[in-house]
Amino acid sequence: MIRVYLVDDDPMVRRGLKFILQATDDIEVVGEAGSGAEAIDQLPSLRPDVVVLDVRMPNVGGLQVAESILKAGHSQAILMMTAFDNESTVMEVLEAGAIGFLLKDAPPESVIQAIRDTSAGKVTLSPRHTRILLDAYTRDGQVNRRVEAQQALAGLSKRETEIAILVAQSLTNQEIARAMLLSTATVKTHLTKIFDELGIGNRVQLALLVREAELI
Repeated sequence: MIRVYLVDDDPMVRRGLKFILQATDDIEVVGEAGSGAEAIDQLPSLRPDVVVLDVRMPNVGGLQVAESILKAGHSQAILMMTAFDNESTVMEVLEAGAIGFLLKDAPPESVIQAIRDTSAGKVTLSPRHTRILLDAYTRDGQVNRRVEAQQALAGLSKRETEIAILVAQSLTNQEIARAMLLSTATVKTHLTKIFDELGIGNRVQLALLVREAELI
């Protein structure tokens, strides 16, 4: 039997969740709280398997309750429920230690399955929340690549950087030479040095670095 504790400042939400869960034969609601402070007081003695938490509550919110559970070293799995699905809320919830996150308008079968999965230690996210996380990590990955490219190119001299930018703009050695009032041989010498310094082997890799660094 999965022992569940409900925390939500809206009594109607708690009542609805209890009604849904009472229809199962493997989930038991062992307690409930209308505030974060009440939950923090009761949880040590009840020791449920899963704590279903409302994210946004007055005074002591769900995030604080989750952090309190983790700091106390309790083994309860945390499933957060909220009416908000913006990126900042999703990230806050996961950083607080929850392994499940559902919207309050999720259908009853999704809530039941989420509690079962959370109890089993499985990460529970709706498709919408999964997409939000993927978008965030993809964006962060792009940011990391930009920083890495900028750091790599920072070691080039001003002239080498100018040549690298012109390469990324698809100019030939001859065109670069004319634009910078250099000989073609000098441009080739600079490019050889640039390739060696950056540990790359061709113009395409150089152009990609320049674009990732957002120098053009």
